Amino acid sequence: MIQEGKLYYVLPADMAQELDYNALEEMSYAEVRKSVDGTMAIVEYAGQIAVRGGSYLNHTEALALMQTADWAFPDEGLV
Repeated sequence: MIQEGKLYYVLPADMAQELDYNALEEMSYAEVRKSVDGTMAIVEYAGQIAVRGGSYLNHTEALALMQTADWAFPDEGLV
């Protein structure tokens, strides 16, 4: 799957550690948002991508995901 524009990609954390961060908005795995349990990660792409093994989200969908109990830490609160 190839997409144009800014997308968010949700994938297992172990796969996120293996990504080429030159193609990402984040500089390293340390900057990547992880789920509360640490098993999933979300990275931000800009431009053309073709990655398998996770789910693509647009900006609105990514924001909604970050508000769920699986991704929002208690001090961030849920909306």
